[in-house]
Amino acid sequence: MFSSLAIEEGYVADTPLKCGAKTVVHLPRNAAIARHRRLAEGEEAASLKHAGAHLHGLIVAALEAGCRLGDLLGLQWKDIEQTTGRDGKPFARYLLLPATKTKTYQTRRMPLSTNLWAVLATRQHDPAGKMFKAEAFVSGNEVGEEIGLIKSAWRLTCNRAKGCVFTTCAASSARGWSNSEPRRTLGEISSAT
Repeated sequence: MFSSLAIEEGYVADTPLKCGAKTVVHLPRNAAIARHRRLAEGEEAASLKHAGAHLHGLIVAALEAGCRLGDLLGLQWKDIEQTTGRDGKPFARYLLLPATKTKTYQTRRMPLSTNLWAVLATRQHDPAGKMFKAEAFVSGNEVGEEIGLIKSAWRLTCNRAKGCVFTTCAASSARGWSNSEPRRTLGEISSAT
């Protein structure tokens, strides 16, 4: 895939994976099966206990919303649909992932759990106490700027937690749930509303 993109973009003329038109490097058909995306018993609690504040929020978001890491890191405040509750306080109902920001190039609108909104609400203000602008990144640094990868923080958390089987911060499937199941389990609004 990377080689194809490099050819399409004009960075290279051919791919080392092919000899002429014939593919010479083959991936095993069961390569995807070898990936393990389920949490081991106690792993979620251990990861959350040993994660720093920023990574803690990303772990909660990944498990609650079932989003990929790239989706979460690219999330901006304008992508969170907020409304006002009966008590007059704002809360988020939906997370909107535009097609331009997702790996699958498909727009996704997902209801947010109360737990995830509680995490997001703690990230709404800059150090001066002002509400972030719509263009600020939800999982950005303290002033709302986009951050890069979190590999070092994740490795450190795994080391502190005595290892992690859960090797990606994405997918509620780590809990063994389908995409809509976490919201049903948490008693939240359904995807249909």
